[in-house]
Amino acid sequence: MDRERVADVLEEIALLLDLKGESPFKSRAYRSAATTIRALDRDLAELVRTGGLTALPGIGSALAEKITTLVDTGSLPYRDRLRAEVPRAAAIAEFLRIPGLGPRKAQVLAEKLQVGSLGELEYACHENRLLEIPGFGARAQEKILKGIERLRSYRGRLLLGDALPLAEELRAALAAAPVVTSAAIAGAVRRGEETVGEITLVVESEDTQAIVAALSRLPRVRDASPLRDASRITVSLDAGVPLHLAVVRPEGRACALLHRTGGAAHLGALQERARKGGLDLREDGLYRGREQLPCPDEEAVYRALGLPFVAPELREGLGEIEAAEAGTLPDLVEERDLRGILHVHSTWSDGRLSIEEIVDRCSALGYEYVGITDHSQSARYARGLTPESLRQQQMQIGEARRGHPEIRVLMGSEVDILPDGSLDYPEEVLATLDFVVASVHSSFGLKEAEQTGRIVRALRHPRATILGHPTGRLLLAREPYAVNLEEILSTAAREGVCVELNANPHRLDLDTAACRLARSLGARVAIDPDAHDAAGLRDARFGVAVARRAGLTAAHILNASPAGRLDEALARRR
Repeated sequence: MDRERVADVLEEIALLLDLKGESPFKSRAYRSAATTIRALDRDLAELVRTGGLTALPGIGSALAEKITTLVDTGSLPYRDRLRAEVPRAAAIAEFLRIPGLGPRKAQVLAEKLQVGSLGELEYACHENRLLEIPGFGARAQEKILKGIERLRSYRGRLLLGDALPLAEELRAALAAAPVVTSAAIAGAVRRGEETVGEITLVVESEDTQAIVAALSRLPRVRDASPLRDASRITVSLDAGVPLHLAVVRPEGRACALLHRTGGAAHLGALQERARKGGLDLREDGLYRGREQLPCPDEEAVYRALGLPFVAPELREGLGEIEAAEAGTLPDLVEERDLRGILHVHSTWSDGRLSIEEIVDRCSALGYEYVGITDHSQSARYARGLTPESLRQQQMQIGEARRGHPEIRVLMGSEVDILPDGSLDYPEEVLATLDFVVASVHSSFGLKEAEQTGRIVRALRHPRATILGHPTGRLLLAREPYAVNLEEILSTAAREGVCVELNANPHRLDLDTAACRLARSLGARVAIDPDAHDAAGLRDARFGVAVARRAGLTAAHILNASPAGRLDEALARRR
């Protein structure tokens, strides 16, 4: 069992313990262990083999024994026993996917209504059966119905942050097969879409049957038996999305990769351009009559069509062909352009790394600077810092600066934007900070004019540096709050406040369209991971994918600036 599935089991145990009414410390230990396992940057099976689990934070001998059992056998009797002791546990876990529904209320619904699935719960809502249950009512029933509808629209999709690592894992496993010459990621994952409904790979091989056999041995593949023709294979993955494989010969690889990457409008424009030039662009190659033109890579295909190479992220039929013709394609930002990150949480609030660990890891990643931005005092749910604890933290940051001259450590804070638009610290506290990430974490239900006015007032505060996760969305979980984004981005541009492209794969906020709008209005963007653990420090790449889709260059990105120029930019804002 891999680390993601082990973490899922630990989180399920924590839920079952909550539902049984066990000590919250016990369930918290399992949730903490799940977070630790999910954030591992080492091989879990190797840790089990070498007995290294107990060296991980929060994992004692009892938990290590259970994790070892899961990794070695794929099951855990303790989890099975808890399931048997909690009636309708599977239904309750499913109900918890509904936004705003907690464990206790989910348990009440399952037991009182005697329902075992989302479909049954939806039917009960339509029959107004929730009106009879204490603690519920017409409004709660309507919210649950809307939540179920939203879940249905999300079903069968993965976050880019889950899909890209999965695609990379599958690509590497297939590329290692003796019958495979090369394997490449294609489709929506290659285009960097924020959520995807499938994984697509292009595999170069002469032996399709051997590839099916190789697929059947991969742990993430649920069903590798269907084989419809000699060049296309579709199998089910345990992640809930299909894997599509195009099996090609060397001479057809480039055109197959082009076709399987898409998007449809871009391909259609290329095919029309080929037709006008007397060519036929097909999935198996580029032809002039019956002659297949040599195209060893995608660059050669574009060149044969009289165009420079178009990056996969831009292939959406949104003017990129015309820009290629005119020679005005942007020099898109790359992950290596980012010189530092400015939104990281430590153990001082709700992060899992100490300041020393954050600085060590960011230095190892090659960053020139890192900004520590723990939550402000109103974020009590995240152990937000009081002015006094912030001063103590700043003393520790000073120590980190002295101990790490190779990297600039900035004193920041993620400061709540309060409902009236004021910032969550008084002026004398804000003045001690190098920069401020101003974010909305409460009162999401304000009307559009009120929410917009609230954020605009915060942007006009002279200490606001970056507007954090500007729309508050959580992908596949929570819609953005109502806000006039054009007014906010215009205000940010006018006031000299950067807007965050929050690269946490659960957010990717701003989205692609909003990043394009920010670019057109002159608002500068900060690509930041909003990291809470070691794995999160590497999340900037997902934000870079969104920025590339929006046509952003390094010049549009605040933290593509070297440390000296960043200091100048922050000083100007202060």
